[in-house]
Amino acid sequence: MKHAPAIDTDGELPAEDEAAVFAHYGLDYAPGTGGERRLARR
Repeated sequence: MKHAPAIDTDGELPAEDEAAVFAHYGLDYAPGTGGERRLARR
């Protein structure tokens, strides 16, 4: 079984890896209409 992508507690997910996280969980991925990231810290 493939393990979920790991992100350190204080780490940051690179934008180019965001789609892979969604794919791992079987979710559709599309950035926001303005190109914004879906998993960015707020």
